[in-house]
Order: sequence, then structure tokens, then C-alpha cells
Amino acid sequence: MLGILAGCQSFCDGHDARFRARRWGEVSGKHIQLKVGDIVDFDFLAGVFAEFKPESVVHFGEQRSAPYSMIDRSKAVYTQHNNVIGTVNVLFAIKVGGLAGVMAGTGKGIAV
Repeated sequence: MLGILAGCQSFCDGHDARFRARRWGEVSGKHIQLKVGDIVDFDFLAGVFAEFKPESVVHFGEQRSAPYSMIDRSKAVYTQHNNVIGTVNVLFAIKVGGLAGVMAGTGKGIAV
């Protein structure tokens, strides 16, 4: 199994992704290979896809847009850049990786 954490903070009791991956191994007996990077960095993401060769992808890696993006214009632009470019990169990494079918969901939007 592979988990990717893309530059965000943990929502799980303040623990980071490394802790959660290690804890998952303890309770499940299964290993998650964790890659920490930014999905806005296409080279990083494409490299992970090339290395791991996933059969399927579930993408929930969005930065929540409200209320952070409503603080000011720069935070709105930052949020949209992360969400839109990150999702485009995931879709193209899937395409380059040769997956036959795609369903990507981020928040309320779904692209099939």
C-alpha cells in the first residue's frame, strides 16, 4: 500500500502521517509505503506513480477552501492553485501511468 501526504497537517489527534502509517502497521500487520511531497509538483507525483504503478487512485487531497480562502485574495489564489493544479496533476499522472479507468473525487466535484 502507498500513502501520499501532500504538504498538509494531520487531522488525526495531532499525529503526522509517519506516525499514522507506523500505527496502521502495528494494528493491521500491513505496511504503508509513505511518500511525502506536494501534488502540485508534477515531477514528484509522476515519479511516485512510476515507482508504485497503482491499479487505482482515490484522490481526496484537497485543501479546504473555506473559510481560509475567504481571508484575502492571496489565500484564495493559493487555495485554488493547490486544488486545481493538484487535481490536474493527479489526472495526468494517472494518464501517463496507463490506468485504464479513472474516477477522481475532490470535495464535491467528480471527474470520470
